[in-house]
Amino acid sequence: YNTADWEDRTWIVSLNIKEPTNIREIDRITFQGMSTLLHVAHHAIFVAAWDPNFYLTAPGMEQETLVTYVDISDPAGKLRERGKVYIPGQIADKFKMDWHDGHFRVFSQRRYTDGGIGLHIVPTAHPDTLSIGKSIDIPGLRYSGLQATRFDGERAFLFWREYVSGVDNRYLNTIDLSQPLSPQISAQLRVPIDASHIEVHGDRLLTLGRHYEYNSTYYTNRRVALSLFDISDLSSPKELTMVRLGEGSSSSEANHDYKALKTFPQLNLILVPLRYYVSGHSFSGLQLVDWQQDTLVERGRVSNTGGVRRAFPVKDRLVAVGEWAVVSIDAPNRDTPTVEGQLRLVHQVHDVFEFHGKQVQLVTDVYTRQVRLEVRDFGTEDDSPTLAHLDLPYSNAPFVLRDGDTLHLIGNEPSRGQVVHNADLSDPTAPKLRGDLLLTDGNWTVYHPGWGWYYYYWSPYAGLPLRNQ
Repeated sequence: YNTADWEDRTWIVSLNIKEPTNIREIDRITFQGMSTLLHVAHHAIFVAAWDPNFYLTAPGMEQETLVTYVDISDPAGKLRERGKVYIPGQIADKFKMDWHDGHFRVFSQRRYTDGGIGLHIVPTAHPDTLSIGKSIDIPGLRYSGLQATRFDGERAFLFWREYVSGVDNRYLNTIDLSQPLSPQISAQLRVPIDASHIEVHGDRLLTLGRHYEYNSTYYTNRRVALSLFDISDLSSPKELTMVRLGEGSSSSEANHDYKALKTFPQLNLILVPLRYYVSGHSFSGLQLVDWQQDTLVERGRVSNTGGVRRAFPVKDRLVAVGEWAVVSIDAPNRDTPTVEGQLRLVHQVHDVFEFHGKQVQLVTDVYTRQVRLEVRDFGTEDDSPTLAHLDLPYSNAPFVLRDGDTLHLIGNEPSRGQVVHNADLSDPTAPKLRGDLLLTDGNWTVYHPGWGWYYYYWSPYAGLPLRNQ
């Protein structure tokens, strides 16, 4: 259908990086469509763009994905936009696309068909006139959900789920692509997990996903899981082992960000970011998993404030990188890894005041949850050495009203309710609390822990006659 009225744009740029201090743009191609999905081959980039307004074209219009072939074969860096081809349905992620031996292969899922998962093969010998050479549907699907996929040369692997009569069924399909325009579904295996990412390691398939426990009425614990499959014979795949990670219901950064899953076959090690909450206890950190031959074993785990985004070995240590901290981990015994050092990345400042030439910061230590006032010299760094500090009894940062050398602090104390404290900063190098007033009455203690009283009488927006300097 006509895409002339699309407003979104995608562009590809080639750069000359021969001189790192003088990086220059060589060429640029801009074309219609919104895209975050690319497949890069040695000679071409395939850009998948979909139109979010497809349903406005006609009531029965099916969503399609426009794939553009961008020729990057010129060694001088010139780009050429070649042919385009529409793929029925939507391409969910970059692992749904692949180029191999003169053919572009893609998995897609359609919205308006009874089934709807298709494999489409596009010959690329004539890149200016692309068209689908062969399409096959995965048979037997109803109300299906396409999950993780992976192409590997003349093989492809596809996980999917169907929901029929109140029951979820999950499957792995193996596909033979040795004859590019005659793809064959080799086998279908029922599996225990929802798959979010696949790695091919020779004749083994490592899969990350989530496993669900079912008590005949509803799902209970949902845990991160790793499964290992034998794919040496496409016609007869076998599950070798599965390991569930964490306690209660767990989740992982790697379930939606494949780069967070790190495998190190030479170390027989898999690193998985992990979170869970069970029986009043929460965990956020890194899980170690042994991969010995055809066995996966859950080993120890180590917490990191703010969680883990990436982890990797450095010499004889592991390093975990999170949003709030980077930690060095010692794991000679993988059952009992320990944090050897922590680099804190976050200094949370709510407000800054000037008292007698010193800066006074109202901060929350995100690593301990302690609220405090910190006194520092003014300078270019907000986390320069602390000259003095004053711990505050509040569960969260209080509201602050300044009155000369005094800060009136109004907030919630866990054991008392809403309390006003006065912080005396007449000598900022020796701050101290002087006096307090309990504000919470019985009604608001029961229903709203004092906040309603505060907002009515003490809101800084109410224009109280205090010298709020």
